[in-house]
Amino acid sequence: ITADGKVYIQKTEVSFEDLALRLPAIAAEREGDRVYLRADRALNYGRVATVMGLLNKSGFTSIALVTDGVVPAPAAAE
Repeated sequence: ITADGKVYIQKTEVSFEDLALRLPAIAAEREGDRVYLRADRALNYGRVATVMGLLNKSGFTSIALVTDGVVPAPAAAE
């Protein structure tokens, strides 16, 4: 999921509605239930949670979140 909310399956952009239709078919063709989800860190968490819910509902019960490198911890409040 990109920072502007676009959703991709591999390198193909899909609408949110199309995602809900395609995921069950993809899950049915696969042997495992693991899927990797990459989302931009600037993205609203609600959007990520919604996609995770669709993945789970479609049969992907093992969802791994992928990050791009190390993100520094926020500075502690004084």
